[in-house]
Amino acid sequence: MSDPSNRSEAGELVKVTKRLEIIKPQANEDGKIIYDGYAMTFAKGSTLGEVTASLSYIPDDTVRYNTFLTIDAPITNKLSSGEFGLHFTTQFYTEMDASGELPLATSTKYNQLKEVAWGLTSIQPITLTTFTVNDMIRRVVTTENGQFTKDGLYDVSLESWNQIDKDFPKYVYKGTNPNNYIVMDSKCYRIMQITRENGLKVIYDGTYVGNTCRQDATASISSPYGTNNNWLNSQIRNTAVNNFALHKNISTNSNFFYGAIQIPSTSTEDTFDKMMDMLVHQKGSSATPTIASGYYGDHAKSIGIPTVADYILSSRNEACTGLIKAREGACNTTNYLAKNYNYWLLNADGSNATHAWSILGGKLTSSASGTSLGVRPVLYLKASTTFTLEQGATGVKGSSTNPYIVNS
Repeated sequence: MSDPSNRSEAGELVKVTKRLEIIKPQANEDGKIIYDGYAMTFAKGSTLGEVTASLSYIPDDTVRYNTFLTIDAPITNKLSSGEFGLHFTTQFYTEMDASGELPLATSTKYNQLKEVAWGLTSIQPITLTTFTVNDMIRRVVTTENGQFTKDGLYDVSLESWNQIDKDFPKYVYKGTNPNNYIVMDSKCYRIMQITRENGLKVIYDGTYVGNTCRQDATASISSPYGTNNNWLNSQIRNTAVNNFALHKNISTNSNFFYGAIQIPSTSTEDTFDKMMDMLVHQKGSSATPTIASGYYGDHAKSIGIPTVADYILSSRNEACTGLIKAREGACNTTNYLAKNYNYWLLNADGSNATHAWSILGGKLTSSASGTSLGVRPVLYLKASTTFTLEQGATGVKGSSTNPYIVNS
């Protein structure tokens, strides 16, 4: 037998190879069981029964040890009652195929183990019924040469702009279509970010029909700011959006950073760090007062709309580097937040007291506050939120055809 895997303290994958030999008793030779260098000789009068091996696996390689090999070698003796022998299970990691199932090569490999000789008697999947945010975090994509080459969840905790704040994103979903769909109250959302305390920042994306998330052709049309860019007095904040979803898993431990931002005068100043500083700490020409702890954000409300940073963070296009590029349309590509309709962002335009930022045609645009554009509610979910999957659903976990369902 070979291949249980383990991880060293440094985190790298290391191989642990152990060998099992089962030698049947012969006429003039005692039977033996040899495992990992330790040998046990059968007592006189012992009989080796049928040796069986079974493989069980969790069809999800986000679980650290998702495969179980069980071997049973029963032994009986004429001088004693009952059965004694070798019965053990070893647990290890196996990477699943694209459909999340055990690869054929893996099952074939264990079925042909000469040490077990009789092969596997069964290969059975283990069905998981409950998922948590930790199950999502396990599947984190790493950058390649500093570039976001694949759709998925990325760890951004070490980025220079990242604040040491419990409500700041530690993980961000990026790309054209990452598997970040969830369903709550028959509405579909997409997870944008996961905070340092495992809260989930999600954005409304459409309706759940026929076990599938279907995107709306348009968002609710409204003006979130009335006639000025004061978020604290906005129509959406105080009335419409607050009634959009009521659920026990919605968290009030959230922070909507809605600082006013302005386009830099030069491209050299157009950095993500500069934008985040404006977003969190500056109020520009907005009428909104500063909030406690020096952060220009709202901890009191659990529902808002997306920020400029949310839109830029969700793109994995290397050209999407700041506000100027976002205004030119560079953030429209490889970005699941890009839609075929126009919608509001949360931040006021620091250069124009009557304008706020929006997404028009995939571009960051300054729009007059009274304009009627789409509204996409954004919520925070508690870290304790649990999920299930729709029975019989197909597709990768978290996809539009197999979204995570929030437990009520």
